[in-house]
Amino acid sequence: MKRIANVYIVLIVLVLLVSCSAKDNPDALIDTQFASEINDSSHILSPKTYSYLHNITPPLGVKPVIVAVENIKDSEMGSFADDLFDDYCDKKYSGNTFKYRGVLVVASKNPELIQVRVGKTYAVYCRMKGSAAGADYLAMQQEVPTRGIDEMCPIALNNVFRDIEDCRELPWYKKMMLKMSFVHIEMFMDDVASPSESFFSQFYFRPFLFLVGGVKSIFGNWILAFLFMSLVYILTKSWIGNKLDEYVVKKAREDSKSDDEYVMNSNLYTWIKSVAVFLIKLIITIPTLAAISVLSTSRMEDIYALQYAHIPSVDVVESITQWSNYAPSLWLVLIMMAVYYLKFLFCDKGCFTYGHLPDKTQLQLCQDNRFRLMLENVIKIGYNRQLISRFFNIIFHLSLGAMTHHNFQELTTEPVEGNTNETDEKGRLKKRLIDFLFLDTDSELYNQSPGLALQVNTHREALYLTFFVGLAASTVLSYTYALYFFILWTVQLLYRIVAEIISVQKNLKNCLQGFNPFRLMGKVWVTLVVFFVSMTVLYFIIAPSYTPKTTEAIAEVKKALPSDVTGLYFVTKAEGDDVQGTTARILKSESGNYYMQVYSDMPVRRFELQYDEEQGLFHSDILGDGFIIYDEQTKTITINFSDLWILKN
Repeated sequence: MKRIANVYIVLIVLVLLVSCSAKDNPDALIDTQFASEINDSSHILSPKTYSYLHNITPPLGVKPVIVAVENIKDSEMGSFADDLFDDYCDKKYSGNTFKYRGVLVVASKNPELIQVRVGKTYAVYCRMKGSAAGADYLAMQQEVPTRGIDEMCPIALNNVFRDIEDCRELPWYKKMMLKMSFVHIEMFMDDVASPSESFFSQFYFRPFLFLVGGVKSIFGNWILAFLFMSLVYILTKSWIGNKLDEYVVKKAREDSKSDDEYVMNSNLYTWIKSVAVFLIKLIITIPTLAAISVLSTSRMEDIYALQYAHIPSVDVVESITQWSNYAPSLWLVLIMMAVYYLKFLFCDKGCFTYGHLPDKTQLQLCQDNRFRLMLENVIKIGYNRQLISRFFNIIFHLSLGAMTHHNFQELTTEPVEGNTNETDEKGRLKKRLIDFLFLDTDSELYNQSPGLALQVNTHREALYLTFFVGLAASTVLSYTYALYFFILWTVQLLYRIVAEIISVQKNLKNCLQGFNPFRLMGKVWVTLVVFFVSMTVLYFIIAPSYTPKTTEAIAEVKKALPSDVTGLYFVTKAEGDDVQGTTARILKSESGNYYMQVYSDMPVRRFELQYDEEQGLFHSDILGDGFIIYDEQTKTITINFSDLWILKN
């Protein structure tokens, strides 16, 4: 046993030593000028394109890597570039820099495709602006088969560099929005739902891909598909919720001996039920949204992966609406926010109607002790007050950090406090800042109209959450998501109105005299007008400006090689030891033909060369193709004859 213990100790020490490998500090290298790294062992790229990419000057602190491969397997189309990016992030001395400020361009010959991945510092902005995802990215990829990898690879890389430079020039409030952006969620959805050989992809996400894709193929468009999916989802969730509500009421009655104990047990069981319903919703919602995200994809690699997996209704998206930059899109977001606000007002059955009854009727109903205790509890705690408090804390810290930090995207969000159990001198719970924004049971409105007081509180919570919904809509930049949630919340609003009517007919039918359905709106309409006008102005401020990405050929690529390639070269590699390490001279005859003379101990050897100026290479019947690589900084030329002979001047 002692020997086994010693062996384990030695193994643990070895693991610790291996894990302590040198890691780079990305912050310390933010002003470093990196050279591009190109891996093209199969000579997929032409010499001119290779030289241009080799000599390109990226923005400071950005490390570009270009990888050219012969083939990508169909089964790996969705994950090849992601896995390759992760491999570069794991490298010893440059992994952290690449993880945050790396740019990976993958060019493949079969399929003829270019893929782009960007480090986490600029990934969100590059996706929002179209250099790593979106309509422009897809349009660029669709042009690769006709225009070729050589022409489109530099265009893809330059588009990313341009977006990175624009990102660094953003004003502080747009930097804050970028940090808060929900595009991270959409990126996560794309990654987890792209078909792969992983367990979760095969047995969790793929069935939802088939379901969503099948519904889309049956109905033919997203609107009808979303309508059907929303109805099925809401009816199923409501049936489960109703059954659980009945069980909660029954269980609370059985376990309670007094009204106070009933309220306490009811709150406890309701909380447990809410957690259970939340988990069920999460299990269904995440793969559904992931399926929608991938099936409406704007990346050609995802389309290939979906087609390989035989997912129904996968088509190349011809154009994706940049909805955040047009007036109709603004109206879509504002209407979506209004629907969400109204949906929230009907969150509890009967409460909306109760709050719009005459004051006398409200006070009469409130004489029931259990009802009054539960009403007071809801007003004090609120439906989502703790969540709203955390949101405001996060926005405060992000705003402060974005205004003071030089690199906003690498900020870490400060931890925020949730509910506090601290009490004052009289033993009452201390109020947080968020509590002063809501009414309490000591207010004049509550004593006069307890139901209306609850509705005013619900209105305020709805308004704050609608604010965050608007911010999310302005940052996701996904027309499909906006349409989905608009339809989902509209169906849910209609369903809740129907449920409200049924509940009122069952429980409050005798109390409807004097019912005023616009009583709350008459009290808060000024707030609503100010809110939506403010959101409209804010939306125009934070919405990213949009300029279409160019796909014009880059003239500098044709000038990537020197005009004169003649001169003396050193043979660093050759077929025989007697030639390696010698010198050679490339000459041009009066007739314009090139030839190479190799000098060694044996008689001078002469090779006839044909120079293809368009492709930037020499061809020899004996040596094969000689790819020319030019280093602009050192003014050196390297000629690689099919990896058999390598010359450098």
